[in-house]
Amino acid sequence: MKRWFHLGRPEAPSVRAQDIQQFASSGALARRGLPIVVPWRPLAAGAAAPADVGPAGWRLPTGRTLAAVVFRALAMRHALRGGGFWCRDWRLADELLRVAPRVPLVFEAHEVPADTEPNPGAELSRMRRVLAGALGVVTNAQGTADRLVHWVGSRLPAMQVSPNATSAARLRDPGLTGSGVGWVGNMRLEKDVDLLRRAAPHLPDGLILMGPGTEALSWPGVVGLGPIPHAKVPDVLAACAVLALPLADGPYGRELAAPLKLWDYLATGVPIVGADLPSLHRLAPGQFVAYRPGDVADFLRAVEEARSRPRLAPVAVRTWDDRADEIIRFLAEVAP
Repeated sequence: MKRWFHLGRPEAPSVRAQDIQQFASSGALARRGLPIVVPWRPLAAGAAAPADVGPAGWRLPTGRTLAAVVFRALAMRHALRGGGFWCRDWRLADELLRVAPRVPLVFEAHEVPADTEPNPGAELSRMRRVLAGALGVVTNAQGTADRLVHWVGSRLPAMQVSPNATSAARLRDPGLTGSGVGWVGNMRLEKDVDLLRRAAPHLPDGLILMGPGTEALSWPGVVGLGPIPHAKVPDVLAACAVLALPLADGPYGRELAAPLKLWDYLATGVPIVGADLPSLHRLAPGQFVAYRPGDVADFLRAVEEARSRPRLAPVAVRTWDDRADEIIRFLAEVAP
């Protein structure tokens, strides 16, 4: 079987979704039998690799510059040995193909850079070079796949949509009651955290926010817990009365969103309130109470409806191992 190299440098410890996803996804590929090495950079001298990545992890030096040098040396050695590359970074994939254009590469697309630039020429050229050199593409949302088709058309390689997931170890029993409306994540504009700010004074048991920057908030009715270690997030979520998944009504919210928090929410059995947008309905049909994006009154109505729903411990959830099995089957087709 071909040996694979994760062409990325996730960092630990980290609460960033990109790092969590890379460790969990690649670690599951290794558990399910794919020979893969995952270079990672510790943010402190004593930092340990996340348990998710297991023996697939390759510890890089702590210093950013030295880590980059060692990382590139490992990648070049792997390329010379004929190994395959799994990558979700457009720039790194482009750099690799410039020096090793025939290397087996499968690209995991989480964003479409040409969509975010007012003058997308340079990003579009990079995207086309990477996709022309890749054996296959995996996306975590149908909307991302659709946007790649929009920009590249028939020149795309084989493509598969494999949504994100969570770990079975994160399943929780929510008990009979909870308190507060919970949310975890970053406060980027497209996540519409401002809706939560406006709604918080009207929530009888308040709003509980977890994530970078939330500890500094002084919004009425809001408890900001700051960044919570990833392993502890499920317990905090399971103690909430309702979980919120707001999104702004725009290209990201409508088509590109594939939030990691969704699967952690589903793993708790706590009722969920989510934006009434195609991306969420596609990922979790019938599994949340929908509200009109940006509408505080309708959000509050949905929260009250969610409170009346039963809190049932989930018996199953989509796991990273499930996703790894999908990807391994895809790799067997495009890069045997």
